[in-house]
Amino acid sequence: MVASDRASYQAAKDELKETTLGIGTYDALHAMDYLVFGYLQQGQDRAARELVDEVLAIRQVNVENFVAAYAFAAIPARYALERGDWVQAAKLELSPKDMAWDKFPQAEAILVFARGLGAARSGDVPAATRDRERLRALKEAMAAAKNMYWAGQTDFQIKAVDAWIAFAEQRHDEALKRMRQAVALEVASDKHPVTPGNVVPSRELLGDMLMAMNRPREAFAEFEQSLRRDPNRLRGLYGAARAAQVAGNRQAAREYYTKLVTLTAEADTHRAEIEQAKRYLKMR
Repeated sequence: MVASDRASYQAAKDELKETTLGIGTYDALHAMDYLVFGYLQQGQDRAARELVDEVLAIRQVNVENFVAAYAFAAIPARYALERGDWVQAAKLELSPKDMAWDKFPQAEAILVFARGLGAARSGDVPAATRDRERLRALKEAMAAAKNMYWAGQTDFQIKAVDAWIAFAEQRHDEALKRMRQAVALEVASDKHPVTPGNVVPSRELLGDMLMAMNRPREAFAEFEQSLRRDPNRLRGLYGAARAAQVAGNRQAAREYYTKLVTLTAEADTHRAEIEQAKRYLKMR
């Protein structure tokens, strides 16, 4: 995936003339989103960061369309969420600021979701609540424009943020109820070709929540099911491995930690998940 999208990215950039080298291209941005996704699954955070920085430096794009808007929103969101950096996610802002974001509410919703999730998971409930309300306004705009697919996507984003707000407020039963609703809605939807996958799967978030509630057996089942829909995700493999370890399922823990180490054999930076996997396998 990384090799093919790197070629696509380069081909798109090669189309630029010398006088337009400072302008981003929507087709390169599309390939960059897939590249960032692929790099992050392999623990190649440094390679991903270079692309994130390149995207954040772009102030103009050759065609202002949904493909470009989605990539502008998803790439920095993906980088924060895939690394579990909730504080960074909570600080996300739309870029480039001069883009006509009002034309692309479904793209803005990606970043607002990531920001709201980051705020809720880092304990800033007021900020998370503001982002949840912004998501509701964006959903209304999509519904008014008859953009029902993306309105549906935003629906489960709202429920996920709402779930983590409830969790932060110690309303655990409500948190699980909302998170399971988000999972059901996401499972019922199809993946759009503009994206390699949601910036974070809802079922993976459910697994995280169950682990935070010290319910590892239930968490393990959710992580396993999440990996069937979204395979070879670093955080999904780690979640399954860690849940199995805490639950005392040594065989499954070893299996998933081994898959994680294999997937990240060419990691270019320190990742706590990878170090944990290597320690576990070394001890056993």
